[in-house]
Amino acid sequence: MNHSSAFIVFLVLYGPLGCERTSTREEANPPPEPLSDLAHLERLVSTINDNPPEAHFSETPAVSQLISHGPKVIPYVLPLMSSDDWETRLHAHKVLEGVTMEMNGFRLGKGWVEKEGEARWIKWWAEMGDLKPDSDAQSRERAIRVWTKWINARKF
Repeated sequence: MNHSSAFIVFLVLYGPLGCERTSTREEANPPPEPLSDLAHLERLVSTINDNPPEAHFSETPAVSQLISHGPKVIPYVLPLMSSDDWETRLHAHKVLEGVTMEMNGFRLGKGWVEKEGEARWIKWWAEMGDLKPDSDAQSRERAIRVWTKWINARKF
């Protein structure tokens, strides 16, 4: 057996050892399915707490998918901020935050495209009631009413 044949046999027998693929963010968060039907959106909302990664507890697969669909998900996610479950509120907050940051010029992996984008978003978020998962129920409901008026004015 010559050297090239021996090398091929070696690769076939031992090549896979120690060569496990590591997943990338794109593999962990595949491109979103089209939101052409309400059932898909409802499935994402109903699984918002499922399968949180250890490193980023607030970013479940459903959170990432919902953010990627943009503003049209806001009316479906906002009611989750009334939940008694803190994890549900945390994940809903992450979606609302992610979508509205992107609406104001934030790009994942790049940051703010305009220098003043972050300051504009922070001011806007405060005007919208500074909605937080840790806020008491009364504060959250007050902010949800502000968000609802904003949603209705935009016809998402």
